[in-house]
Order: sequence, then C-alpha cells, then structure tokens
Amino acid sequence: MVTNDVMGGAVLTNDAALGDRLAFLQYVGGAVPSPFDCWLLLRGLKTLAVRMDRHQAMRWPFARFLARHPRVERVYYPGLAEHPGHAVALRQMRGSGGMVSFEVRGDRDTARRVAEGTRLFRLALASAA
Repeated sequence: MVTNDVMGGAVLTNDAALGDRLAFLQYVGGAVPSPFDCWLLLRGLKTLAVRMDRHQAMRWPFARFLARHPRVERVYYPGLAEHPGHAVALRQMRGSGGMVSFEVRGDRDTARRVAEGTRLFRLALASAA
C-alpha cells in the first residue's frame, strides 16, 4: 500500500541567468502546485524532522547487520566508518540518512532472489533484467 499523497521538489542554482530561465519556464509551463498540494506539503513538512530522526535510527542497526552478514559483499551507508564518504557525512550531516543499499555476494540471480524475497523494497530498475 502506498501512503504518500504529494511530492514536491526544488531546483536551486547560483547562476542568475539559469535562475531567470527556470523561472520563465515555470511561469509559462504552469509548473506551480495547487493550493491543496501546498497544504499537503506543509502538513508533511511539519512532521518531517521527527520522521527523519526515526528513519535514521532504524537504518543504523540495519546497516551494521548487513555489513557483518557473510552473504553481503558491500554496504553503502555513510554512517559506516568504511564508507568512502563517511568523513564528509560527519561534517555535513546531522545523522547518516535513512537510505541503505548493498551488494549481495554472488551473481545477478542471487541478488534478484534476495530482492524478490523481501516486502520492504522493490527493484529500482525492474525492467533492466
């Protein structure tokens, strides 16, 4: 079951000419959220900090578990000391984020079986089989 009801984003630049061009394209394209979409975004932002703290707290033990698992080749999580971006993450982030990815030891079929055996995530590129 999908529970998300709105998605928003931002485009940021330090290039004034590009900013002007993007503003024009947004204006002529009508890429502006409706009042209801804005209300949904505001509602979600009010609890974002609490949700992200919980999100991060749940990923740390999971990443450690995966890093120690004999059938896992590599874990990508900046909270782990062996991650190449660990030092940067310590300087730039309040936590280590909530996204964890990993490589399964073995071939593509082994990785597919692991992914298909879960209920917590799906293949990002299911058509790339």
